[in-house]
Amino acid sequence: MIWQGIITAAAVVSGITVLGTAAVKMVRFWLDQKAQDREINQVKTEMGIICYGVLACLDGLKQMGCDGDVTKAKNDLEKHLNQTAHKIIK
Repeated sequence: MIWQGIITAAAVVSGITVLGTAAVKMVRFWLDQKAQDREINQVKTEMGIICYGVLACLDGLKQMGCDGDVTKAKNDLEKHLNQTAHKIIK
């Protein structure tokens, strides 16, 4: 009889421990996702600034008379930035 009480108490404690551990892991996962989302948004912002800087450099080179690959790279980058801007708006 006393053994059944001990076994039942151990089962209850084990169940509570399992549920508590699962809850803690879910909260930590959620917090990690939020941190990753903030980091990804920061990286996207930085990449946008870098792309516009490169575009400005390519535009300056084109204005100085450079042609060929400069023109192609400038056009490709402008096309990419325009397509990306339309994806963000939608």
